[in-house]
Order: sequence, then structure tokens, then C-alpha cells
Amino acid sequence: MRRFASLVLLLLSLALLAWGLQPTRWGRRTLMIPPGELGTKGYRIALEWPTLLRREDSSFVHLTLTPEEVDVKGLSSASDQTQFMAYARLEVEGVEYLPAGEVAQSLLPGRAAQFTWSVRAMQAGDFDGAIWVYSRRASIEDDKSDRQVIAAPKIEFQTQDIFGLGGPWARALGSAGALIGAVFSTDGLLISIWRWLGRKHSLSSPLDQR
Repeated sequence: MRRFASLVLLLLSLALLAWGLQPTRWGRRTLMIPPGELGTKGYRIALEWPTLLRREDSSFVHLTLTPEEVDVKGLSSASDQTQFMAYARLEVEGVEYLPAGEVAQSLLPGRAAQFTWSVRAMQAGDFDGAIWVYSRRASIEDDKSDRQVIAAPKIEFQTQDIFGLGGPWARALGSAGALIGAVFSTDGLLISIWRWLGRKHSLSSPLDQR
């Protein structure tokens, strides 16, 4: 009975641990910004975010602005001057994320700019949000009224828990339960093997004496 209970505990704990360690599912989206929005070159927006999260686990949202037709050899000292500023703001209700508010990056010709947010959901459910991307010329004074919206891609999160447990608790309890179940299951198995060997030895002893 103890061995059976230990095996059940081991299997349940391994299932809980496997759920807590399953890889993050990622969503990817690409948008094209035509020439004229951010200078003479077009830009590509590459967005990557976790579509499925375990409750209380942290992950990241990445947004990269990459100029098209980058000619590294053609860059001169004059082209290193900032021409545009890019601003990005993540908005997702029900999900904790950092940094909050706007993040600014200088857009240098021929160079990519990347924005990264850390995200964590404290409750299970489905969450929708968006990343707002603005731009303005670097030569003018910063004024929100002069900023232009160049993209607002949507993102969706699904957050799950198991038996009311988030990711950290599932991994902790799964590891502890698997260890305890393995110890008691192995202990019972060793006792059974020892008894079987003892019975075999007792049955073979009279033949050995002859």
C-alpha cells in the first residue's frame, strides 16, 4: 500500500513538474513601415511575445525596428547623426510589465533599435494588449503633440495555472513530491528484492547441504 501511494505521488509530481517546465510558446508578427515615415528608408517591425504563460512566471516582449536595405559600407560620419526618435509603450491590462510608460530610442541610419519589456501575469485568464510606436524628428523639441503614430501591433496573452498553483509553486512542489515519491518507491522496491533473494536462498539451502 505504501509502495502504491509512493508511485501515485511520484507520477503526479512528475506531471506537475513537467507542466511547470514546459517551454514558453511564442507569437511573432512582422510589420512594414514604408519610406517616408522614418526617413527615406523603410523599416521592418519584428514583434515577439509569449502567447502562453504560467501564472506568476516572467517572460519578455521584444520589438525591433530594423531599416531595410542596410548598406553598412555606405555609412559615413554624417549618417551617424540621429534623424528620428522612436517611442514605444506597452499596454496590457491585468499583466505586470516593466518598464512602464514610454521608452525612447534614437534611430540612426543603418542601425536597428530594440525595445524589451519584462511581463508577468498574477492571475489566470486571457489578456489583450498593444504596443504603441511613435516617432518624431530629432531636430525638433520633444512635444507629444508632434509625435506620429507609426504602428500599434496587437498582442494576446493566455495565462494558466494548475490546481490553483502558478509556475514557481508547481515546480517547487513537483520537485519535492518527485523526490519523496522516488525515495519511498525505491525503498519499497529494494525491500521486495531483498525478501525475494532471501526466499530464494532459503529454498536453495537444503539442496546445497546434500
